[in-house]
Amino acid sequence: MTSWREGTSEAAQQALDKLANVCLELAERQLEQDGTFFPYAIGMESDGEIQLIMADPVEVGKEPDVEGVVRACRNGVAARSADLQAAALVLDVTVPEISSDAVRLELQHAEGTDLTVYMPYTNDGRSVQFGQMQVQPGGDAGLERASA
Repeated sequence: MTSWREGTSEAAQQALDKLANVCLELAERQLEQDGTFFPYAIGMESDGEIQLIMADPVEVGKEPDVEGVVRACRNGVAARSADLQAAALVLDVTVPEISSDAVRLELQHAEGTDLTVYMPYTNDGRSVQFGQMQVQPGGDAGLERASA
């Protein structure tokens, strides 16, 4: 199996690595503080600046469900796509295939790289321990690319 890095520019690799690290650091803090978190999105602007993209409260309503929050986050990313070089959708999930909770990142870069990353974790109530990262092709953070 080839690595996602093959055929991906060095700039896109660095952007996605930086974005993934920011996402995982924030997820770890939320897991340690609250034990879970609602989905959210993070965008990387063309200049490398990182922006948290929250779901529109009007769109998700007073009693949001996870699917509605995910949809609203993707819509928020789509609305900012012209200014973003990369985006990530971050979710707290359970992965039955590995019998573990995991942070799922759906990463996209404007150059065309789409990835889904699973970072299994355990949380003993005091600290979060991450396991082995699993990377798969495909991912949908909501980033819309300009057509050629």
